[in-house]
Amino acid sequence: MIKPKLFLHIGYAKTGTTSLQRTFFNKHNDIEFPGNLSPEKEQEWKEFDGLVKINSNTNGSEFFDDIVNTESIFFNKILEKYENIFSEFIKPNKVLVYSLEDFVTNDRNNFDIGLIANRLHQIFNDRFDVKILISIREQKSILPSYFGTLYSGSYHVFLEEMLKTPNHRVLASFFYYEVSDYYVKLFGRENVHILLFEEFVNDRESYIKKLSEILGVRKDFSLLQDKDKLNIAPKKNNGEYEVSFQVLASSLRQKTFLKYIPMNNLYFRKIALTFTKIKVPFKSLKMTSSQRIELDNLYRESNIKLMTRFKLDLKKYGYSIDEQNLK
Repeated sequence: MIKPKLFLHIGYAKTGTTSLQRTFFNKHNDIEFPGNLSPEKEQEWKEFDGLVKINSNTNGSEFFDDIVNTESIFFNKILEKYENIFSEFIKPNKVLVYSLEDFVTNDRNNFDIGLIANRLHQIFNDRFDVKILISIREQKSILPSYFGTLYSGSYHVFLEEMLKTPNHRVLASFFYYEVSDYYVKLFGRENVHILLFEEFVNDRESYIKKLSEILGVRKDFSLLQDKDKLNIAPKKNNGEYEVSFQVLASSLRQKTFLKYIPMNNLYFRKIALTFTKIKVPFKSLKMTSSQRIELDNLYRESNIKLMTRFKLDLKKYGYSIDEQNLK
């Protein structure tokens, strides 16, 4: 019996995932997309697009919490709970895509990327022909966006603490080769695909072509054209970053009247775009030169292995690469 194909887009956050979910997976005629399983995202999507489909079988963040937080001694119950997951979304003429960008984001205690990979394999592999889709972003570029969303205080102090234990928490997430290699061992090399955020930003047409070829769907260049990049930490001329407007807006919406204005409101979006042009000195995300070198050294070997295995042009987009070690 031929198993139905399922694409699991597992991350990373801050690599254009919301745009992919909202303006590609959700709108492509060849894709069956159950929806994102986060209640916060669900509300955002309802404000942007009333056509978002929510799967009642995996509503809210319940599925993610079940995968990440269930003790191993109780996981058999989770397997039973999701034994028919996505059954109602299997369509003969559509590609089934499920996207939740937090499965590889180690931003909390008791988070084990390998354990999560194994659990996804246990839940899906018997019923589906599983394909893994991972979108990545250069490490020094993605870190400011993570910090601005998840942490507070001084950025360089945050890095100083994280660099003491680079195999723990958020820094561990960005060993892209090691993460992808774990999925390769579970699902097979031919079933793991890598996309670059930098290509998403700088060469959207090429990105859509590659994504469409991976998914096996028609190339629709009318999709994925959201130009309001409110979720990107802007890079300054000196190499430092600033917190994206989304981070500032999140705080404002919690504490001011803005929480009553829908995100898709024309005036709110104009305000948002205006704020992205305002420089806020105390919100700059600075790292020291020694931290920059340390991060480059930390990820260099992993980047080289990733580039070689998946034939990615990481050097073009500023990933740490030591050309002397390339064969």
